[in-house]
Amino acid sequence: ITAMARDASEADRLVQRIIDWRDADSFRRSRGMERDDYLRSGARVLPANAEFGQVAELRDVDGMTAELYARLAPYFTVSGTGRVNLNAAPRVVLASLPGLDDEAIGMILRTRQGSRPMRSIEELTQRLSAGAREAIAEAGNDLSGRVTFDTREVVVPGEGWLDGSPLRSPAEAVFARGGDALFTVRRRVGS
Repeated sequence: ITAMARDASEADRLVQRIIDWRDADSFRRSRGMERDDYLRSGARVLPANAEFGQVAELRDVDGMTAELYARLAPYFTVSGTGRVNLNAAPRVVLASLPGLDDEAIGMILRTRQGSRPMRSIEELTQRLSAGAREAIAEAGNDLSGRVTFDTREVVVPGEGWLDGSPLRSPAEAVFARGGDALFTVRRRVGS
């Protein structure tokens, strides 16, 4: 959000409101909004106080504009482990990770063009200047807890219908790799 919002203040306010939307408590962050705030504002949809079930729920968070949602939505998912694959994530997603500056992001993107994927944060830091290594070291466990280096899960979206019927239904399946096998982790039909 920080990388795509107009300014840091707007991003901070929106992040706090997203956290308030999904946390189970009713304690409002300094720039957030809780259920009572949405009721007072006449909102059509109230916070679920739970994890997002669909990315589209972000549209209901106060402060999320249609323009910002359109820019953000392709980079969000509610499926998977929440870890970012450094060998596959787009630049804007990499920019959201702590400790990764432009130099580190550039190195990650250049490494992908080679024939061998990156396997560790240490492998990345060996290729960087002292300043970029220091930024990654300062991010430490926060960064290492958010990244992975291989794809273990794949989300497969689809749409189903009966021939001759105007009705269509979206579908999604999440597959996870385990050794040499592929397992269905979750299926969802309908919106």
